Amino acid sequence: MGHLAVKDVYHQVGDKLNELEMRAPMDLYLYDILKEIFTSREAEIFCKMPFSLSTAERISQITKIEKKELEKILKEMSSKGLVMDLFANGENQYSPSPMVIGIFEFSMMRTGKDVNSKLLAKLFHHYLQNDAFFAANYKNGEKISPLRAIPYEDAISNG
Repeated sequence: MGHLAVKDVYHQVGDKLNELEMRAPMDLYLYDILKEIFTSREAEIFCKMPFSLSTAERISQITKIEKKELEKILKEMSSKGLVMDLFANGENQYSPSPMVIGIFEFSMMRTGKDVNSKLLAKLFHHYLQNDAFFAANYKNGEKISPLRAIPYEDAISNG
């Protein structure tokens, strides 16, 4: 009889990222990236967060973490680019950041002693060199992408 494989929290984060608009298929490099940028507590919260913008109160009800403590964790996650935070309807609201445009860019913009930029750059390089990421996001012949540049036509001169 085979053993049942139980996914750890970082595999669960990978599953959640792969369900967002910009897919992020799991491989060993993504796993290592996630372990480098998420604490296990942040990963658990990320996995339980709704996909849509949600208040700290709603996330607190889902995660069973006291709201004040959760707000501190969400603020740190936001500063790391792991969640997006927007001020809407009179309060902060949060949603999971996609891999691109989101976690990748914000992870690479961070500085400080607690960030191993060299390791992250190497891991992201290997992850994005693999065709799986692009295949997952363009396998159906999509023509529009958040990865393309869109010109601001008023800034282009006719001369």
